[in-house]
Amino acid sequence: MFAGLALLAGLALSSCSKDDPVSNAPTTEQQPGGDPVPQPDDPQPPAPVNAKYTGMVTDANGSPLRGVTVVSGTKTAKTDANGIYALEEVNKVNNRVVISFSKNGYMDVVRSIPFEETARIDVVMQSTYTANFTATTPHSVQVGTWGSSKQVKIELPAGYVDEKGAAYTGTVSAKCTYLSPDDANTFSQSMPGDLSAVNQNSEEVQLVSYGMVAVNLTGSDGQKLKMADGQKAKLTFPVPDKFAGETNRPSIPLWSFNESTGIWEWEGEATYDSNLNAYVGEVSHFSWHNLDWPEYRATLKISVKNANGDALANVPVDVDGERMVYTNSAGIATCTVPCNTSLDVRIPSESYGNYAPEKKQTNITLSAGEEKTISFVMPKLPVIKGTVVNEGNGMKICKVSLVYGTGQSTQSVMSDIFGAFSFTAPADYKGLAVLTATATDGTSVSKNIELTGEDLTVTLTINTKSDLTGNGKIVLTNGAGVKSEFTVPGADENELFAGATLVGTNLQVQLMSEPDGDFDEGQQHVFGGIHLYLDNYTTTQTSYDQVNMDYRMEGAGWMEISMMGHLDVTLNNGVLSFKFSGTAQVHDGDWSKEPEQVNATAEFTAPLTFRGHGVTSTTDKTLMPTFTPYLDGKSFNGLIIDECKLLGQGGMIYYPDATLTLDDYNTLVTAAKATFGNPYAVRQAGGEYESQPGFTRFFKNNQFLDVTFNPSYQGGNQGRDGYYSTWDLQSTSRGRIVIRAFSNLQAPITSIAW
Repeated sequence: MFAGLALLAGLALSSCSKDDPVSNAPTTEQQPGGDPVPQPDDPQPPAPVNAKYTGMVTDANGSPLRGVTVVSGTKTAKTDANGIYALEEVNKVNNRVVISFSKNGYMDVVRSIPFEETARIDVVMQSTYTANFTATTPHSVQVGTWGSSKQVKIELPAGYVDEKGAAYTGTVSAKCTYLSPDDANTFSQSMPGDLSAVNQNSEEVQLVSYGMVAVNLTGSDGQKLKMADGQKAKLTFPVPDKFAGETNRPSIPLWSFNESTGIWEWEGEATYDSNLNAYVGEVSHFSWHNLDWPEYRATLKISVKNANGDALANVPVDVDGERMVYTNSAGIATCTVPCNTSLDVRIPSESYGNYAPEKKQTNITLSAGEEKTISFVMPKLPVIKGTVVNEGNGMKICKVSLVYGTGQSTQSVMSDIFGAFSFTAPADYKGLAVLTATATDGTSVSKNIELTGEDLTVTLTINTKSDLTGNGKIVLTNGAGVKSEFTVPGADENELFAGATLVGTNLQVQLMSEPDGDFDEGQQHVFGGIHLYLDNYTTTQTSYDQVNMDYRMEGAGWMEISMMGHLDVTLNNGVLSFKFSGTAQVHDGDWSKEPEQVNATAEFTAPLTFRGHGVTSTTDKTLMPTFTPYLDGKSFNGLIIDECKLLGQGGMIYYPDATLTLDDYNTLVTAAKATFGNPYAVRQAGGEYESQPGFTRFFKNNQFLDVTFNPSYQGGNQGRDGYYSTWDLQSTSRGRIVIRAFSNLQAPITSIAW
């Protein structure tokens, strides 16, 4: 099957456990006066970027997994009852996106792909096999997998230590999962990364898998363990059936997986054992590993249309059992593949009405850097379409599935925000079938239908309630006159910057609902809200045209409504009332579809919780509280509070002079100590890395003061001098030295200083 054999076998020996207690004890540094104070543990991770990533998480049987934790950088989501997740922001490292998936009882999955603004990543989580043994005795574990009769052998040594290096002699718990490329249905959606790698010459290459195994080692108290110095684990990977008959190389490279970058990195070599017909390697540390013969990259595009020439969107395409990609709205799927490697590409039967025989193209080979397009013409099948009607105030987004014949089923689809759904009917089947809609809270309704070989329209009625509460609503109306309503959350006036804030003439409204604490897997958790911005607001003007407004919702899949139109605004006793009419573009999380164009109206209210104004090039020391220190003879810019009950008088000022030094910073800190005494928190500038800001923070009698020094500031704010928002009261990056002072802080201190 392979021309120019490319081999990979993977090992994951992880010393982490999601069940392990994590220490949140702060570190300590010496402040510029000698006083030790608590410090943050680590530098802040890279800032997330705006993007739309969605998908479905299932187990190896195809059942949706609820409550899976999905993380990219600092952003976290949870899957709903249908296994659906959505992220509006992702962590971008070297133009790649890394997303992790975790749930108790399953091995963690880390997926990584080249950055796209919109993408779908489906994941299959594998359950773990657990072996318990005594740490002082060597132990051998054999683990099988779905879709293969073969097993991987893991020979673990005697001798383990905990994270502090202390010898451990108790019971070791080894949680293991093996992935085989013979399991074409789940392998590509369970493996870490996307088989992208960097070789020892720092060249980008693409890998072909011979299998992967994950091993998570913990002690009897859940503590993380690692092999003692000088100990190694031996791994024996069987040659998968898909490579039977190929000539095996005597040795192949050994790689490790970097979970931060989502890239496999070259590490060493492993050898082939002809007696075992297996590849054997040894590792001495705990991380993902794999064995592979790398090839340079090429690009394969797959065009999918039906017999009438219509492009088919959102169709899964299996590339050699190791990558699953989806067609876009033009019916095109794109995939990075290894060159000089024979590839098989198929359209899975279950993804297109269980059609037969399954369409497959074999022995596709590309040269380094080549871009090739192949085409599939699928049979024209009848379509089942319809609408989910919700008699409650819950969402109409549901998973719609079909069971027919003797228990066969087709791939499920999601209805949109109006409840509309459409999918391909089973090929070559006529007779009774059961259509089921499952809401995001797990409520379901089923209906018996008769399949005749013709297109069919069906209505399903459910009754669910939303946990969103508020004092306003948005009403969307599509071209067919179908309406869909959404609640606009209210604002908690005891939450900093909730509701409406006004800086100069810049009015910003955020009415957001957030989940309380951890998700309960047995309940629906819908959260989100509305965001409105006016840059020319005055209290004397009540009518505005061409206003943009967004409404977003998560927890029940993902949805975004982008509105534009006319807005009426009135202010009465500190409360703003809004009335909107116009049009909207609706994204319901399926990025293979173009956004739907609908009519939109909205009515809601928001308390005005903050008023402020900007100042530029001033030396006026009366603007801030009397305890604020200043640099004599230096002008500053800033955002000054006019009215905010949770902060009192004060604001944020900054010195844009890039020549200011640590001596200037220490002068301000010394002056602050004369008023406050010792600070409650200090971080040394350049402590963790050269550009790390340093700060000294004080709090006494509800008075808050923060002095920050930014060693990397070189002047200028990318044209933002004079433009401010309430975010600037939480940020400390504007100038070389930034001072924040609040005379009566009633909000949690973590809301302005973390």
